[in-house]
Amino acid sequence: MNAAFEPPSEFEQWPRHVEVAPYGKTRPQRVYMWWDAERRFLVVTVRTRVVDLPVARAIVAAVDVLLDHEREALDVYGVSGIHDWRMVRSYESDARKYQQDKAKENLGGLTIHEQLIAADVNPLLHTALSVSSMVFAIVTGTPIRLIKADQLEPELRARGVSPGPPLPYMAKINEQLAAMDYIAADPPSLRP
Repeated sequence: MNAAFEPPSEFEQWPRHVEVAPYGKTRPQRVYMWWDAERRFLVVTVRTRVVDLPVARAIVAAVDVLLDHEREALDVYGVSGIHDWRMVRSYESDARKYQQDKAKENLGGLTIHEQLIAADVNPLLHTALSVSSMVFAIVTGTPIRLIKADQLEPELRARGVSPGPPLPYMAKINEQLAAMDYIAADPPSLRP
């Protein structure tokens, strides 16, 4: 695989938790996720230049199944997260709409303390992320805060985020996510 699509250096010491390849073996894009169970903190790294519909489907499938496995604790304590979009240069409108629709469907009622997106933002991407942030705020009551790419590591350190070893159910999640077709259609739910 192309090294540019591997997890970025800030995360290379972390054990791999969840990894999704939206295009299978045909393209090197990846979505990586880590879960800090102690802090109930989700870290998502999107390693692609374009977030299109298959990538959006992969992100949603992975986040939904992980949050569902942790739902009992999240219903009590809530969740926070950082999304690393530093490699992303474009966020297609159908992908944005898909993620917004799924947020309305799946995140209502969940307490979300904070969500950050780290990105090297060009004007078009900034507009797309700003619109998504507004929709997310309406759905969850929590706006997404855009941060500059160089703020990612300090923000993680400030929160003490340090995922431990993968939880037992993560291997099964990875198998299920690997078997899905994100290109042809909306993948089936993997909810436990």
